[in-house]
Amino acid sequence: MKVLKSYECMNACILNHMNCAGIKINGSDIFFSGGGYPVSYKKGSLTRIVSDGYEANFRFLDQYGIDYKFGRVSPEKNSLLSFLENSDAITIRMVSDFLTYDPVFSQTSGASHFINILKYDSDKMRFYIADGDVPSAETGTYLGWLEESDVLKGWEIKCGEIFALKLSEGLDRERFCRRVREEANSQVKRSIKCYLDGTDHFWLSRSTGEKAISCMVKEMGRYVEKRDFRDITIDANFRLRVDGYMGAKKFLLEKLWEQGKTKLAEEYKALIDRWSKWCMLLLKSGLVATTENFSVVKQRMEELVQQEHEILEKY
Repeated sequence: MKVLKSYECMNACILNHMNCAGIKINGSDIFFSGGGYPVSYKKGSLTRIVSDGYEANFRFLDQYGIDYKFGRVSPEKNSLLSFLENSDAITIRMVSDFLTYDPVFSQTSGASHFINILKYDSDKMRFYIADGDVPSAETGTYLGWLEESDVLKGWEIKCGEIFALKLSEGLDRERFCRRVREEANSQVKRSIKCYLDGTDHFWLSRSTGEKAISCMVKEMGRYVEKRDFRDITIDANFRLRVDGYMGAKKFLLEKLWEQGKTKLAEEYKALIDRWSKWCMLLLKSGLVATTENFSVVKQRMEELVQQEHEILEKY
């Protein structure tokens, strides 16, 4: 099995399950078909900037009538084995502390992460898992064994959340793939327009689209010289990378490559790299927390927003 890379963990689990079943789509197809691109910032939260990528997974499944179950069971080994007997793969929600195959997970204590469980080795008491959204691995994926005790502990903390989907045996896979791809591509332009038309009215609880990041940085600026500003920047960097702000850009880049917009894709890839460096600049501003340092962060952010606006307008 080849594990495909994606930019949101539940998206990656669904993507790899479907690819194993012969449905050759991309993570961006799921993301855009489910309407995951809008970005929003919850005012007053300091760091709550997210895309709608997680909810987009379920909208995608519902839209195409894919049968799935998502809920909680008793977090015990027998529960997992029972599900495995009736499915090619199952997905569980883990707490990141017990995902020992990548060091980044130990730095995000308490964070949620979805993985696919493929099989169980009763002799060595371990589960064979697939993860298509590994933050720091060079390939961005993991396929291998995880100790039974780590799986069960991490799953128990998340109260035994489990997800399983079942594809119809009579599904015309080629036709289905074509339908999904066409819908996803048709959503790209609408999603970009929504992003560029973002709102930031003072009476709304959320700032949306390209204005979301500006609102977040503005609110963070009020805490620069507070004692806990370093913790705020650490949390902001984590949320930007994990909660969909950066992921939405990478999903869009995947679509640009797929649509053959090579020059635009190269420009956008370079921009994403600059956004990633900006996230590190934001993080470093918490080490030497001064108004002067944070003004550089704000200025650089404004430049990147303008550069992104110009690229998306071209599309």
